[in-house]
Amino acid sequence: MPLFGSPNFEKMKAKSDIRGLWKLMVDNQGDLRTQASKTLEEIGVPAVIPLLDLAKVHGLKAEERDLAVGVIRAIGTAAVEPLLAILKGEDEDQRFIAVHALGEIGDSRALEPFLDLLKAEKFSFSQVAAVSYLGKFLGARAQGPILDFMNKCKKPFSLLAADSVSAALGDIGDEQSLDLLVALTQYRFKNEAKSSDRDFAFSFHSKH
Repeated sequence: MPLFGSPNFEKMKAKSDIRGLWKLMVDNQGDLRTQASKTLEEIGVPAVIPLLDLAKVHGLKAEERDLAVGVIRAIGTAAVEPLLAILKGEDEDQRFIAVHALGEIGDSRALEPFLDLLKAEKFSFSQVAAVSYLGKFLGARAQGPILDFMNKCKKPFSLLAADSVSAALGDIGDEQSLDLLVALTQYRFKNEAKSSDRDFAFSFHSKH
């Protein structure tokens, strides 16, 4: 709770006090968090990029990232174009959060940029985030890009990549994907130094 009474959300909205609203949202629970989030949503597109930057300050912690993504998702399709522009930039931390926001919004305009991101030679956390939404966008057609992604995965990212691939396969939900998901889950818990995502993916190329 603020030291000097309740915050004036209308005034904060009029001033586009995005930083102040973010602090209220992060530092509080319940009604204060809800109202701060709602006010940021009402500010709309001008809040999108500042929210990415504010979430970065917390070292991409899941809770703060999810708060930012939740607001941007509520802003909706109006946020898509500025988020797509971030995917073309050099700031990997911004890009990582932007991918999650685009995936949650679910606008089809994000599909091709996600696939382009996965083609980049340099492995990144934003690629791991992007692959987790492929099932949502492509359905069963996501299996090819998913296996291509697994082929390029190398440690130390293998377990994180396995989790993202599992999320994508869960969204597909057909029988073949379910078989792959079961095997991947087994791999997720057994994988140590003896095998890699690359070996695992190759084994599925030969089976399917």
